Amino acid sequence: MRQQATSRRESPSDTSDLSQTHPSGFQLPCADQTAQTVAQWIADHGTAGAIVVVRHAQWNLYEYHLDEIAKLNTRLGRVYLAQHGAFDFTGAGTSGPRGYLTLLGPTPRALDAAMGGKTWLHGRPAFKRPLSTLETKLLRALKNQKTD
Repeated sequence: MRQQATSRRESPSDTSDLSQTHPSGFQLPCADQTAQTVAQWIADHGTAGAIVVVRHAQWNLYEYHLDEIAKLNTRLGRVYLAQHGAFDFTGAGTSGPRGYLTLLGPTPRALDAAMGGKTWLHGRPAFKRPLSTLETKLLRALKNQKTD
């Protein structure tokens, strides 16, 4: 039971402050994002087809995935993604374990982590995961946007 409590502290489920610093001083790619900055990004740029980053956090493992907004429901305050389901306007996932999925704005550091399929374990780069078919499509779209 003690280990579970420690892991929850290291992988907080409260999305009011997404900035997380590893004890060794390492900062995750989303360290500059808070619930307020995510909400502001959604208000300013959230439209169907917009590319976003989703952080998967479980224990001390962090993965970043590309996804796109499929639909916004301003009445319910929900963002629906093509692959990762629904989120509220602060970036918190609305299904699954609390804090497991977090919607992030596409900042350069978060995009870099997602585009490279980078994964962190205990605050250190661990391995590179393969990109999904949707992520490969979105990666091509991002590269085309940069060349235009």
